[in-house]
Amino acid sequence: MDGDRDAFDRLYRRWHPRLLRHAHRLTGHMEDGRDVMQEVAMALVHNIHRLRDPEQFGPWAYTIVRNRAASFITRSVRDRDLKRAAADEVQTQGPDIADERAGDLMALIATLPIADREVLSAYYSDGMTVTEIAACLAIAPGTVKSRLHTARSHLKTAFESEERSE
Repeated sequence: MDGDRDAFDRLYRRWHPRLLRHAHRLTGHMEDGRDVMQEVAMALVHNIHRLRDPEQFGPWAYTIVRNRAASFITRSVRDRDLKRAAADEVQTQGPDIADERAGDLMALIATLPIADREVLSAYYSDGMTVTEIAACLAIAPGTVKSRLHTARSHLKTAFESEERSE
C-alpha cells in the first residue's frame, strides 16, 4: 500500500492462483480467465492505495475479479451480438454493400485525428471503458468522452452527406 514493489509482487504471487481460478470459474474458460486477470492485475496496481484495511485484501481482490469478469462477459456478449447482427445485415443487404460500407467507414476513420482514432479504437475495438482509456492515455475522462463525441459526430455527418449524394 506504501508503494513497495517487492511487497506487492509477493502479495500478488500469493493470491494470483486463487484469483485466476475464481476468474476461470466466472468466465467458464481458462483463456478468458487469464484475460480477466490481466485487467485485475492493472486494477490492483492502480488501486491498492484505496484499500483501507490490509487484512481485507482477499475479499477486495475477489470483488475486483468479480466485477472485471462481469464486464468481460458483458463485452463478450455485446461483441457476439454485434457480429451476429453484422452477419445478418450482410445476408439481407448482400456482401457487396456491407463490404463497401465497411470500406467507407475505414476510410472515414482514417481521416480523423490520431487522438480520436486512438480513443475510438480503444472503446469499440478493445472494449475499454472511458475510465480505462483515460488511465491508459493519461488524460481526463471528460477528454475521452469529448473525443468520442467529436469522432462519432464527424463520422455521422460524413455518412449522412454520402447518403444524400447517392
